[in-house]
Amino acid sequence: MARDIKSDLVAHLREHFDETAIPVTFTPGDPSDPTADGDIKFADYDGANEYPQVAIASEDPTTPGGGQTGYSGIDAGGKGGIQDVVTSVQIDCWGGPHDADIYASEGSHPDVVANALGRETHRVLFEADESSSGPPVPDGYEWVNAEQPVESNDTERSPTHYRRYVIARLKHTETP
Repeated sequence: MARDIKSDLVAHLREHFDETAIPVTFTPGDPSDPTADGDIKFADYDGANEYPQVAIASEDPTTPGGGQTGYSGIDAGGKGGIQDVVTSVQIDCWGGPHDADIYASEGSHPDVVANALGRETHRVLFEADESSSGPPVPDGYEWVNAEQPVESNDTERSPTHYRRYVIARLKHTETP
């Protein structure tokens, strides 16, 4: 059964994100409805965007294994072949432009906010572990990990839109 990895990731981040780590008002949104309003959302770069935001931009699943069966293993319970899937997901952490309304009313700077969003996104994903004090691994996934935030400002825009991106990796197993 194929998973909706982007929705699972939006829900997980919304549930475990510490909005107090962000120096301006930030509302993650309802984890039970990934499509509901919130500052953690699916990327939509076709329209106007509100800032700050954490946007799930893209996913790239990879299925390791193969051989003659095309599977990465056989189910111990006799259900047949199983396939491991490791998915990389790009998460954009936008501080936005310095002239966004929130900076006029609350201060701070979008570069500072983009850094804070990237660090908190990384914390939620990198510290995810059922056996530690960090957030749990999302339901149905065997593990999750993340790379450190990377600066990737959109300097083509005027004014510059400040962004960090985090690459998350999640593993789950499917029974094809």
